[in-house]
Amino acid sequence: MTRFQVKYTEALASEGIISKTIGTLGLAGALAMGTPHSAEASQKKATGHHIVQHTIKPLPMELIRAINQVEASGRKINVPDGDHGAAKGPMQIHKPYWLDAVEYDPSLKKMGEVTATWDSVKNYDYAVKVVNAYMNRYMKSKIGSSISDTDVDAIVRKHNGGGDPNYVSKIHKALNTQK
Repeated sequence: MTRFQVKYTEALASEGIISKTIGTLGLAGALAMGTPHSAEASQKKATGHHIVQHTIKPLPMELIRAINQVEASGRKINVPDGDHGAAKGPMQIHKPYWLDAVEYDPSLKKMGEVTATWDSVKNYDYAVKVVNAYMNRYMKSKIGSSISDTDVDAIVRKHNGGGDPNYVSKIHKALNTQK
């Protein structure tokens, strides 16, 4: 296993995010109380008369921290907008990215008791949930019990919206400095 292959249970445990059973509260109630997404947390999306259930598989926190380091120098609060105002928050999320994530995971329409907006991505914990939903929508096959270097590259290119090799190198450097 390479340094970048991260077992999700270890990554979640190291961050204090232990898989929890949502129980009778349901996911929306648990999120309103501050319960983080877990490997078992499922979101339901109404599509006509059918309910599609999405299980959000979280990215390793090591990778989340590396993205935050590259995007916002590790800052989690008071992060200036980037790309001339087109990207917001500690993960520098663009509005179409946020909209895609919310469409995939409708629980993101709320941040606690408040209706979420694109500006909500300025909150670190909410931004992480948005990144996880977005990556589950487009890169779910790359998210598993471990992530190879190739999968890390694909995920970070998707987050960044392209194939900038400098961005990928910066992520790998940030991952290396966490060791």
